[in-house]
Amino acid sequence: MNVPETTARWTCLSEHEVASLLREVELKYDLFRHEVDGYSAWRLLRFWFADSLQNLPLQGALPKWRLFGWLAYHCIRDLQKFIFPKQARYVVKTCASALNEKRDGYWKDIYFDDILEEIGNCFKMDVLNSPLFFGRRKRALIPISVSTSLPDLISSLLAAIGIPKGISQVTRAIKKDLSFTPGLPPFNDVAAAFRLRRFYWAKRLYRWLLKRVNPRYVLYEDTGSFSLCAAAQELGIKAIEFQHGVFGRHHPAVLPAWALPYKEKLIVQDKLFLYGEYWKSEIAANGFYGDELCAVGSARLDRYRIKRKECKSKDKLGGPCKLLVTTQGFALYELVGMLSRFLSLVPKELDYRLFIKLHPINERDVYVYETLYRGNDRVKVFLGTESPSTFDLLAEADLHLSISSACHYDALGLGVPTVVLALPNHEIVMHLVVSRQARIAATPEEIIDIVKECRSITVPPDVSASYFLPEALPRIKAELAV
Repeated sequence: MNVPETTARWTCLSEHEVASLLREVELKYDLFRHEVDGYSAWRLLRFWFADSLQNLPLQGALPKWRLFGWLAYHCIRDLQKFIFPKQARYVVKTCASALNEKRDGYWKDIYFDDILEEIGNCFKMDVLNSPLFFGRRKRALIPISVSTSLPDLISSLLAAIGIPKGISQVTRAIKKDLSFTPGLPPFNDVAAAFRLRRFYWAKRLYRWLLKRVNPRYVLYEDTGSFSLCAAAQELGIKAIEFQHGVFGRHHPAVLPAWALPYKEKLIVQDKLFLYGEYWKSEIAANGFYGDELCAVGSARLDRYRIKRKECKSKDKLGGPCKLLVTTQGFALYELVGMLSRFLSLVPKELDYRLFIKLHPINERDVYVYETLYRGNDRVKVFLGTESPSTFDLLAEADLHLSISSACHYDALGLGVPTVVLALPNHEIVMHLVVSRQARIAATPEEIIDIVKECRSITVPPDVSASYFLPEALPRIKAELAV
C-alpha cells in the first residue's frame, strides 16, 4: 500500500495551540470590532479561520460541484413547502447524516427524535451534508418538512454576485491586521467575504421563513448556525443550541472573555444545552457565558445506558473480548499501521473480536482497512452508514479505542473503558489520560496489555454522570416549558 505524503504548507496545530493563536491576534488587533449587517464579522469567520489553522488532513471531502447539484435539485422539490410552511411551536434544524439509527423500518434522527417524540409540533429542516443519507429522508421517523437547500443555494448565488459590496472592505481590513502576525497561513479575504455575504442573505431568508412558521423556539445542533440563530433572535424567538460532539473551552465556537464588550453583536444562543456539568464548567471557564449554559444530559445516551445494562447482564457467561475502534477520517494510515501490528502480535490465546466503525461523513469506503479484515474473521469493518450504529456497538463493547473522537466521552457516559491512541491530534483528549479516566496506547504492545485487563477496568458512575447527566428528557422538557 502506498501511503501519500502530506503536502501541507504548515504544520497541523492542536485545538489548544489554535486557541492561543486566536487569543494573540484578537487581543492585538481587536478583531471582534469589525461589523457586517450589525453583527461581528470575526464571530462569523472565527471557526472557519481556526479550522484553516488546525489544518487536519481529512480525506473524505466531497467535490463542491456535486453538492451544488444536489442543492439545486432539492430546492425545486422544497419550494412549495418553503413558501407555504406549516405553523409549529418548534423549528428544528438538523442534518441528513443524523438519520443514523433504524427503528421499525424508519430512520431516527440521533440528535432530536428522542425529544421530538415527546414534544411534537415541529417544523423540521435538515442540511444535506452527505448523499449517503439522502435515501433515508423519505423514511424518517419524524418527517422532514424541508431541507436547507433553498436558503443555502440562494444565499450562495447572491454572495457569488458580490452583493453587498461593502463586505469586501471589512475582510480586507481583517486581512491587513492578520498580515502583521508572522507564521499564520494566508487569510483569504475573497473567501471570507463570500461567507459573510452568504450569512447576510441566509439570515433574511430564514427570517422570512420563521415569520410564516411562527415558532416559539428554534432548536439546532450545528454551532455554526449563525444565520438561523440571528434571524430567530431578531424576531424574538428563543434560539437553543444542542451540544454536538466535543465542546470545550478551546473550541473556536466558544467565545472568550475579551469578546464581552461586543456581546450584543456576537450572535449568542439564548440557551446552550450541554450533556453534563463537565462541559458546563469547561465553557464557563472562558468567562464569557452566564445563564446561557444549561446542563441537561442526552436522551439518546440515556436510552443506550439501558441497553448497556442489558448487554452486560448477558455477557456474564463470558465469550470473546469485544473491541470497538471508532475513526475520524484522518491519520488513517497511521491508524491502520498500528492496528495491523496489533493483530500480528496479539497472543493466540486471547479471544477477541475487533469492530471498526468508520466516520459517517469523512470516510465513504473500507478499502484502506482491507489488510486488517482480509483473511481474519475476527475483524469487521462497518461504514458509518451501516448498521449496527456506533452506540449499538458501544453498548456491547468491552473496550473502546480512538484517537480524539467524541466517542471517548460517549464511551465513558455508557460506562465503557476507553483508550486514547497516541496518533496525530490525540492531544485534544489527553486530559482524560491525565485524570486517569482513559488509558493511552502509543504502541501495539500497549494495546495488547490493556486488552488483557479490559474486563477488570470500570468507569465510576460519577465520571459517567459528569459527562452525561442522567434523566435528560425531563430537564429538556422543563427548559422548553412543555
